Formats: sequence, structure tokens, C-alpha cells
Amino acid sequence: MATYPQKDVLLEFATLGDLFKGSKRTDEMRTDSRKMGDIYLRILLTDPLNIDYEATMKEIRELRNKYESKQC
Repeated sequence: MATYPQKDVLLEFATLGDLFKGSKRTDEMRTDSRKMGDIYLRILLTDPLNIDYEATMKEIRELRNKYESKQC
């Protein structure tokens, strides 16, 4: 279960575009971007009471961590 503010946090965090600036996009980046888009849409369309905040945040972090560690 998530609150409305937590849902907003998830939506804000569920993006990868800011991590791709200046990078040539690879097939893996495109795939991960689509996955994140699917997560974003799922969050957007789901009532906060039906969102598992911790599990969703973990899913987002796994994708973001791949690219945050590569930034200078």
C-alpha cells in the first residue's frame, strides 16, 4: 500500500532519461527505458492503495542503479 505522496515519489523516480544525457543509447538502454516506461504506466494507472511501495521502489532502483553508477 502506498500513500498519494508516495505514488508521486515513485512516478518522479521512475524515469531514466536524465541518466542517458550525452550517451549513445544502446539496445540495453532502450530495453531498460521501455521497462521503466511500463513501470511508470503501471504506477500511474494504479490506485495508491494497490501499490506495493517498497517492491516498486526496489524494481525502479535496480534499473536506475545500472546507470547512476556510470555517470561522472
